[in-house]
Amino acid sequence: MKQTGRIATLAAALLALAVVLPLAAARPGSMPGKEARRERLRVDLPVRLAKADVVFDLGSARKMHGKPMGLMAMMGLAEQFKKDGTPHSLVGIFYGKSGAWVLRNEAYNRLKGVTTGNPHRKLVKKLEKLGVQLDVCAVWMHRMHLTHTDLLHGVKTTNNAYLRIIQLQQRGYVKMEM
Repeated sequence: MKQTGRIATLAAALLALAVVLPLAAARPGSMPGKEARRERLRVDLPVRLAKADVVFDLGSARKMHGKPMGLMAMMGLAEQFKKDGTPHSLVGIFYGKSGAWVLRNEAYNRLKGVTTGNPHRKLVKKLEKLGVQLDVCAVWMHRMHLTHTDLLHGVKTTNNAYLRIIQLQQRGYVKMEM
């Protein structure tokens, strides 16, 4: 009896699979553990810019997955504009928590109380090589007891982050808050 019950259960399972598998194959994504077939992504509104002047307000120092959103956004746009041949000017304004991102290792360690060095220095250097202008607020630097020698190569000081952002907006720059 036990053997017959097992055979009947096995037969029912095979019959169910014979019916379910073809149905599941007809509906992408309906089988657990199988990745759905994806249709190719279609861009409905392609964007090509004649020119792009962007100022990044980096005062909030937001991060996503441990990476600084502002630095990643500047990198992405700089690379995209270069690829598309779009004339552009990108300026990052560092102050507050993001100010440390443009410091040399020794200054970063002193300011943060760590011994690891600036984890963002390579990304900042890459941005500089891509032509992104990097400005840091002198008011913030003064409050943190920092000088020009504490900054990574290529970083410029501006007398006031807010005034610099306003100045660039008056010149037609689009402001992105990061």
